[in-house]
Amino acid sequence: MAVRTEVSGRRRVHMTRLRDDTFQRRGKSRPRRRYVGAVVFALIFVSIALLVLSRLDHPYVAAMRSAAAPVLTPVLTALSGPLAPVRRLSERVQMLLAEQDEIERLRAEIQQLRGWQWKAEDLQRQLNALSALAKREPDAEIPFITARIIADSRGPFARSVVIDAGSDRGLKEGHPVISADGMVGRLVDVTPAAARVLLVTDFASRIPVEIGNDRIRAIATGTNGPRPRLKFLPRDAVPKVGDVVATSGRGGLFPRALRVGTVEDDNGEPVVKPFARLDRLEFVSVLIFESPALPLTTGTVAPRRVGQ
Repeated sequence: MAVRTEVSGRRRVHMTRLRDDTFQRRGKSRPRRRYVGAVVFALIFVSIALLVLSRLDHPYVAAMRSAAAPVLTPVLTALSGPLAPVRRLSERVQMLLAEQDEIERLRAEIQQLRGWQWKAEDLQRQLNALSALAKREPDAEIPFITARIIADSRGPFARSVVIDAGSDRGLKEGHPVISADGMVGRLVDVTPAAARVLLVTDFASRIPVEIGNDRIRAIATGTNGPRPRLKFLPRDAVPKVGDVVATSGRGGLFPRALRVGTVEDDNGEPVVKPFARLDRLEFVSVLIFESPALPLTTGTVAPRRVGQ
């Protein structure tokens, strides 16, 4: 019994010492926690104050920034060296992810284009069969000359550009002008070394056109704005938004089926959004189209032909 009493007494003494040590540690850690909390609060307050003063363009902040720049610049420069491989790796990963998305998009477009290619080939076979049945002569190739835009004379009362080719290369007034996207206009004021192109948006421009699959005939009239208007439509004709507008060939001044633009709605009135980017023209092609309305061309330079 005496041994048990002595052991239990030692245990009580040991537990009492542990509790005292724990209380002492907690008592010492509380001031430390209060100190750390005060420091964190002070840093947050200083950061907010600096942000507010920086937004207000306070001179003190500008002075501090100027004073800190010489000190921080060597540090940032030293840190940028080891971090450069990481930065390059991150940029490479982002580039690979973007390229993967682009590859997926291109694959989808290729599949769609293959379907359209098959349809186009089938339609071409049908057209050849119908042409042979009707004993129709194939359309003659239209020669063309490529020229550079050297001046832009667009203004509030005119929409035209000047090209670096003229009568010396067989060009004449009235020849159609196109770009890779679509109809641009026609030639006016041809000189030996240059010519002015009247754009489809010019107020004086008048182009006979056909609209959509219904081949609604109209006149695309320039307005000196970005969109020509469709005039002289049949009474019962209602062009649909998105219908393709192309030259009809009526009058013989323009060949048929030159792409002009698409139909848009302007407060209930149909207008044409041109396919050609008329504000970004650099090169254009002049079609040597010998229509009945023009005299025969006798150029000194042999033009190329469409498709060559």
